[in-house]
Amino acid sequence: MKPKFGRPIGTLSGEDIERFWAKVDIRSDDLCWEWKASRNIDDYGQFSLGGKPRRANRVAWSIAYHADIPTGLVFRHKCDNPPCCNPSHLEIGTTFDNTIDMTKRGRASHLRLLGADVLEIRRLYASSTMTQKEIANLFGVDQSTISNVTTGRRWRPLLEGPTP
Repeated sequence: MKPKFGRPIGTLSGEDIERFWAKVDIRSDDLCWEWKASRNIDDYGQFSLGGKPRRANRVAWSIAYHADIPTGLVFRHKCDNPPCCNPSHLEIGTTFDNTIDMTKRGRASHLRLLGADVLEIRRLYASSTMTQKEIANLFGVDQSTISNVTTGRRWRPLLEGPTP
């Protein structure tokens, strides 16, 4: 199974490029260039190409460097701002590199949870006695982490249970 990242952007028409940059708040090179249009659940910009959503930061990089990102690699935001489309704020690396970056910058709260924590979070949330925010405070993570745990976007293997 191929990873979902690394999907080629392909050749963009002048119209596509113009339509893309119209959705970006372009500022000086040292500042973030915020995506002004649709965003996905993780706050990354989404840009439609050929009827398919593409991450705006990938499109920005492809336009700026006239190339697709190599398959199997990911973008790492130097600015830690998912909607940023400034090509000078993007660098290519592995998923491992990105995880190290997230951990060093304190953005990997979901990596601090143990399996037992995840099961307890799901139990507390299912009991309807605590809000996601209250559970997040209890475990020292963001509310979005609790949402990801309770919906199965993170820690899915614990949701599915052991393999017989």
